[in-house]
Amino acid sequence: MAKNWTVSEAIIVLKEGTREDKMDIGKRFPLFAILAAQSVHNDSAVELLVALPEHMTVNKLNTRLKEGINSASSDSDADEDTDADDTVVETKTAKPAKTAKPAETTEEAPEKPIDEMTGKELYNYGRKIGLKFASTKKDDMLAVLTAHFADAKPAKTAKPAKPVIVPDDDEDDTIDYSKMSAQELFKLCKKREIEAAIKKPVKYYVGLLEAADVEEEEEEDWGEEETVEEVVEKKVAAKGKTTKAAKPAAKEEDDWDI
Repeated sequence: MAKNWTVSEAIIVLKEGTREDKMDIGKRFPLFAILAAQSVHNDSAVELLVALPEHMTVNKLNTRLKEGINSASSDSDADEDTDADDTVVETKTAKPAKTAKPAETTEEAPEKPIDEMTGKELYNYGRKIGLKFASTKKDDMLAVLTAHFADAKPAKTAKPAKPVIVPDDDEDDTIDYSKMSAQELFKLCKKREIEAAIKKPVKYYVGLLEAADVEEEEEEDWGEEETVEEVVEKKVAAKGKTTKAAKPAAKEEDDWDI
């Protein structure tokens, strides 16, 4: 069982006692041991402490010392709380900051050209029409306003492109001579300045027209020139017996209009 040391016994032990007793007091009552160790070298202090009555034990004294430390700590915390409360009070009594008026967003034309405005005028006008400036330098604000007005102008509508007419390569302009009458073929020969006799069968005029077609194609290709007779002979030989007989010519008029 741990010994209940009196103050007088503990002072004598700390001054002249064994190591084990000193360690017991120091371990169980650290605050008392520290203060008593500082007092054992003072004979007057030792004599005073030894004279304390037996009911004044080391345990009681050590408890009082702890209470004194805790009380001092509580007072310090209370002072800090008071300072904090004072700060809060001062904050509450401070005047509220003025709230900035919302910028007007009404788009109004400037009273004078923006390039003639001062920096302050540029800033005020920009805020008035709802613009925000990242920089308050005059050149920067002027650039922002210039870009704003450039974007506000409606873009010019491009004129509609004229439709491009693409010729149809599949169109065939070739005349089907077999569907024409002898009189129509004769008039076509005259129109193309081909020498032809009057009142001849359809086959005769078809041969002349086809020969003229071949001759024109060869002239375009710079081929060798052939006579009309040679062309007709080639056409007749190519068709041979397989050539279908031409449709009978329509009843010709007695006198062709030449």
